[in-house]
Formats: sequence, C-alpha cells, structure tokens
Amino acid sequence: MNLKMTFKITLCACLVALSGLRNECQAQTDVYKAYSLFIYNFAKYSEWPVNSDQFTIGVLGSSKIVNTLEAVTQNRKIAGKSIVVKQLKITDDLNSSQILFIPQLKSSSLAKVLEQTGNKPVMVVTEKKGLYEEGACISFMVDSSQKLKFEINYSVLSSKNLKMANSLKSLAVNKEGLSKLN
Repeated sequence: MNLKMTFKITLCACLVALSGLRNECQAQTDVYKAYSLFIYNFAKYSEWPVNSDQFTIGVLGSSKIVNTLEAVTQNRKIAGKSIVVKQLKITDDLNSSQILFIPQLKSSSLAKVLEQTGNKPVMVVTEKKGLYEEGACISFMVDSSQKLKFEINYSVLSSKNLKMANSLKSLAVNKEGLSKLN
C-alpha cells in the first residue's frame, strides 16, 4: 500500500472514531440532562424542614453534571429560593446542601457521606443502581428497556424528615410507602 492510501485510511478511521466519540459524549450529556431534570423535580416536589436563604444542590467530586444542573436550574426557584449548584469534596460541609448528588465514580464515598450527614435533611441521590439499599435516599438506574428510572429508600427519607409528593413517588420503580410520607 502506498503512503497516500495509508494516510487516507488512517484519516477515515480517525474520523469514524471521532464521530463515535461525539455520539458517546452527546449520549452522556443527554443522561446528565435527564439526571438534572429529575434532581430539579426531586427538589421541587419535596419538603425540607430547614429554612435557608438559598436551595443548594451539591455534587460530590468532579462531574460534568455540574454544568448541566446549572443550566437546568438557571433562573428557577425552589420554594421562592434561588438554586445554587456547588461542587463539593468529602471534606466539605455536606450538610449545607439540601440535595447531594454522588456520581458513579464517587460511589465508594457513600458510607462517609452518610456518616457526615446522618439524619440531617440532606437528600442523598446516587448515580449507581442499588445504593438506596445502602442508605442513599434515591438511586438512579436504567431498566431493561434502557429507560432511566429511580429507586427510593422511604425509611431513610422519613428518618431525615424529608417529605416527597406522592406524584413523584409514584414514578419510582419501588412504589411502596406512597401513603407513609404524604
């Protein structure tokens, strides 16, 4: 094969790889947008016993969801309060957030997060399926038809004195406890 032909084949392979990468990035952005919309609705259709000047959504560690959350919540309010999105480290005061999102790559920090937040009114939402069984309030999951869903730990919500609207609870995969909180 001559050098020109090798260059053309390599160039085509790179373009195909880049287009696949762009599609993968777009899919990831779409997932973060869906997470962000869910998180906004968790905030909108839940009640927190704490009174503060702003509604804070914390994100543990570095995640691209921060930009998407900021875009989704821009110019919106929760109970008349401005929404602030903060990127947090495990050493920060996690109790300053009403919602704390734990991305998949930080899932191993769940035990430390739960230890720090205890029964304080912080709704811990995880990207990794099944972590609601380990103490998170809500875990996202993808079902067999590739639809984004969520699971709720009703007893943890109750212990944190958090109340979620029945209309939101009815969207969860596990629908138990619809009459327990509202």
